[in-house]
Amino acid sequence: DIPADAGLILRELRREGLAFSARRVETEAAFTAALREFTPDLILSDYSLPHYDGLSALKAAQAERPEVPFIMVSGTLGEEQAVETMQRGATDYILKQRLERLGPAVARALKEAEDRRERRRAEEQVRKLSRAVEQNSVSIIITDARGDIEYVNPRFSEVTGYAPEEVIGKSPRILKSGETPPETYRGMWETITAGREWRGEFLNKKKNGELYWDAALISPLKDAQGNITHYVANQEDITGRKRAEEEVRQQFRRISLLNQIARAIAERQDLRSIFHAVLQHLEDHLPADFSGVFLCVPETDALTVAARGPKSQALAVELGTSESISFAVEQIGLGPCLKGETAYFPDMREMDAPILQRMAQAGLRSGVATPLVVGDRTIGVLTVARRQVDGFSGGEGEFLRTLSEHVALAARHAQLYQNLQNAYEDLRQTRQAVMQQERLKALGQMASGIAHDINNALSPVLGYAQMLLLDKEKLGQDQVQYLNIIQQSARDITQIVARMREFYRHREAQEALLPVRLNEVVKQVIDLTRPRWRDMSQARGVEIGLQTDLREGLPPMMGVESEVREALTNLVFNAVDAMPQGGTLTIKTRQHETEKRRNGETGKGPLSDSLPPPFSGSGVGGWVEVEVADTGVGMDEETRQRCLEPFYSTKGERGTGLGLAMVFGTMQRHEGRIEVESEAGRGTTVRLIFPVRRPDARPGVPPEELGGYAGPPLRVLCIDDEPLLRSLVKRMLEKDGHAAEVADGGQAGLDAFRAARGRGEPFDVVLTDLGMPHIGGREVARTVKRESPDTPVILLTGWGSPLDEEGKIPVQVDYMMSKPPEVHALRRALEQVCARKG
Repeated sequence: DIPADAGLILRELRREGLAFSARRVETEAAFTAALREFTPDLILSDYSLPHYDGLSALKAAQAERPEVPFIMVSGTLGEEQAVETMQRGATDYILKQRLERLGPAVARALKEAEDRRERRRAEEQVRKLSRAVEQNSVSIIITDARGDIEYVNPRFSEVTGYAPEEVIGKSPRILKSGETPPETYRGMWETITAGREWRGEFLNKKKNGELYWDAALISPLKDAQGNITHYVANQEDITGRKRAEEEVRQQFRRISLLNQIARAIAERQDLRSIFHAVLQHLEDHLPADFSGVFLCVPETDALTVAARGPKSQALAVELGTSESISFAVEQIGLGPCLKGETAYFPDMREMDAPILQRMAQAGLRSGVATPLVVGDRTIGVLTVARRQVDGFSGGEGEFLRTLSEHVALAARHAQLYQNLQNAYEDLRQTRQAVMQQERLKALGQMASGIAHDINNALSPVLGYAQMLLLDKEKLGQDQVQYLNIIQQSARDITQIVARMREFYRHREAQEALLPVRLNEVVKQVIDLTRPRWRDMSQARGVEIGLQTDLREGLPPMMGVESEVREALTNLVFNAVDAMPQGGTLTIKTRQHETEKRRNGETGKGPLSDSLPPPFSGSGVGGWVEVEVADTGVGMDEETRQRCLEPFYSTKGERGTGLGLAMVFGTMQRHEGRIEVESEAGRGTTVRLIFPVRRPDARPGVPPEELGGYAGPPLRVLCIDDEPLLRSLVKRMLEKDGHAAEVADGGQAGLDAFRAARGRGEPFDVVLTDLGMPHIGGREVARTVKRESPDTPVILLTGWGSPLDEEGKIPVQVDYMMSKPPEVHALRRALEQVCARKG
């Protein structure tokens, strides 16, 4: 319906060298008229038009001009429309975005149409001969390709007076000329030896004995290569009418078989089922004693066995040609097929190819191999064999060539369909992964916000308890005990809150990664969890067995040992909970090299199948993994997909939904990978894969608490919008002899910072909260560094590390502290920033 598009299409065809006239229509009436008046040799149709549609045009064309190729050219065809178009009988379809494919598609369609017309002409000739066979009242002679008589019927002797033995082996030109004029035979001979049909009159003798002239039809018979083999005058050769009738029946049987196979493969969308349907029909109805399909291995001269016929399976095993086995082309003698030629082996005993020799020894004597050609590329070879020497006729060879064209086209459509299915599946999995990551991110941000509020409220509790304990010699024993309990409880709450964001936060810059020996950690986890998986289970009358397979010589990985230990502990507890009736808990460790994936095994967990990239700036020397497996109840697919989400639990009130989320966070911070394989009723396997890298050269913060503050007294500006926290930090600083000034927000803090510099009494350190209204900690740090680059800035936050867009701590921040602030942590922070300042 768009003239410009039609012009582009016709221009593309002319660019391919095609000469043609064309008519463009866009309504049903115009199309119907063009089918009868314009009589096209090719129809190109859009799929969707304002007044008509391509599928309706296809139906009308099949009813009116079924022999004309019909190609759909559209910019809107999707997967379903493309498949439907081909199933309804379209020759091909081309996307307007890929018009460079139109020329080859048209050439292929026109050739297929011409081949169909040739086959119809041959079938019509057979039907004419069949009708002529019924007219046996005339004298009949059969000659070979040289023109010598091979057979005469009884009426011949009655008409000519020659006995059969007088003319067999001689030319018809020696016949008497008394009854039949010699010029009649001469004209007949010149016509049929030129390969054309001859129509004329023969002298005939009716029942009353009188002589009459009867019309006769003499036709040359040709083999599949176009060579004349016999001449027929109203009768078959020496076997008479029966051979003609049999040839006609064979031709129609082959046409019927071709139609059956075409219908069978049109219903299939995968290569394997297409090939098996074709081979089964060939073995049953051609028939064939052995059949198979080879597919070309891309960029090599090798062929792979793609399919064998159902009756050929046992013999294929004996010959060593079972499915999926590959051979060099020379081994199977199919070199001509890769060039698009048909190969015929009349006697495989005379062939040099090893596979053909092997087939001959197994009793298969003759065979035909036809190429499967898509466009200008051979994608495979169809082969059939029989036990008879020279067991295939020319008609059967032509049938197999035609069948190969149908099979190749079906294979092309199947490959296209499979590519579309794969692309759709990749898109679906990518979408699921993106949605899951977004869900985890949103939940992580929510948990981080909750952690911030709890840490703010918890800071005075822990801070003031620690400050009281600094003077514990002035307190009674009960008071010290109570304060210790308060301090420990506050720290426990801090850890619980930290776990809420463990699955989301990144590895912080000051976290020290130390060598971790995975086997040792596993042994510790087994000892720690033993009461859960052995003693408590036995108390309930349930037996849980433990199996370990710890590979010796594993290289140490760099990580946080406590996090790895806690992650494995969570996995063990989950495995035990999944086996309420008992079972087997299995823990394995092994080395996992990136270039040696487990025999092609891929992860089935919610994460990507590819291993993560290495740590930036670190040399990764492979990977180590630990696997925790159980034989418990397993998970269905929905549960497996969601098992890493925080707060998602199938344990009811017994579970918090943070266990596997914490494990996921641990693997993220170690830049590792988690794989989850599970099936309902068949247990669960979880793998943690860690990178092996060089030791981290960065000094970490010592976990143990050191002594008192060892540096000089400082002037410190503390900025925080929480009054209790401001007061707490001020008291902590003054306790160690520092001069502390506080501000209740970002703007107030910057005003105090500038006023102090104006008085000539600048602050030595600025300690600021991250999250504040109007002006936050990041803006405060940037402004301080811009106005006084040498002034250290300590950022205090309850959200975890505030990273920039590149995943690093902002350059304006000299040190990070997490809430709630502790006395010893504040001392270490001041010591470090002062040491860096010099």
